[in-house]
Amino acid sequence: MFNKSVDIPTALATRKHCLFCKQNKGLRKISQKSIIYCYMNHGKFIKPHSVCCDSHLDQNGLIKTDEFINMPTRLQKFDKDSIFMLNICIENLNKVQASLMQSTGIFDKFLNIAELDDDLCKKITGWNKLTFITFADMITRIRDTTGRTKEQLIAIYMYWLRKGLDQSTLALFKNETSQRQISHYLFQIRTAINSEFVPKFLGAKKGKEFFLKHNSKTTQVLHDMDSETLAVVVDGTYTKLEKSSNNNFQYFSYSMHKKHNLIKPFIMCCTDGYFIDCYGPYQARENDATIFRHILETDEDLKILFHPKDKVIIFGDRGILSLNINI
Repeated sequence: MFNKSVDIPTALATRKHCLFCKQNKGLRKISQKSIIYCYMNHGKFIKPHSVCCDSHLDQNGLIKTDEFINMPTRLQKFDKDSIFMLNICIENLNKVQASLMQSTGIFDKFLNIAELDDDLCKKITGWNKLTFITFADMITRIRDTTGRTKEQLIAIYMYWLRKGLDQSTLALFKNETSQRQISHYLFQIRTAINSEFVPKFLGAKKGKEFFLKHNSKTTQVLHDMDSETLAVVVDGTYTKLEKSSNNNFQYFSYSMHKKHNLIKPFIMCCTDGYFIDCYGPYQARENDATIFRHILETDEDLKILFHPKDKVIIFGDRGILSLNINI
């Protein structure tokens, strides 16, 4: 008699406990995308009613890729016909993805990086192909899906930043994409960049010894500074905005001084131009002194860098301040 069943590793899941750590609070239902990903890439089956807590999910609500390896499972028998139908569904899903890859939208050119033209990459993102690939490699939390790839999200985001197009117009450049999808794409890649790329280059946590290397010789000579004194330049700047239909935002973003709607980033850098951090944005009516005081009170890494016992000179647009305050 023929065996009509097959053994498949199946997750030990209930509706009351986390699939991974057995936590019973803050539970969320596991998405279909994670279930399909687990079956396709790890050969493990997760039941549709399974739940897990937020600590095992990424910013998109999907299970982190390294969690599947340690997922507790046991062998469970499944009917071969059911498995056959499931495999057909996945095969059809791959066909849909393949058809999307053959679409003619300009951002679909980024589906195959190996065949991407260097000139086109520069026109869309402002980077050459090598720089684009280097940047994309730093973003690891974005998974490719049926509708788009990580490289496409980066291309859309960079083109949007460079050209300032509205999202409805941007949707015309990608095949079968709506304004709402474009908005979601921009949110995804912006969140990933802020959590993975930005901390590598901005922030005061690198320590004083690192920033001392960026003291310029000119500053040291002009102000008779010793090698242990850190010089920092601080200043607020502004980015102009269009008039908003949101009355509250319109009120907070209007500057009586500049007679325009704007937001105020606050820049902190070394004397050779190396950025320590960019704070904000702050309301248009906030002055530099108020902003700087708020930064000193809230940035824990900066408190360590600007320790009262250390020698720190701050250059502002109103003169020089020798830092000797109790943070």
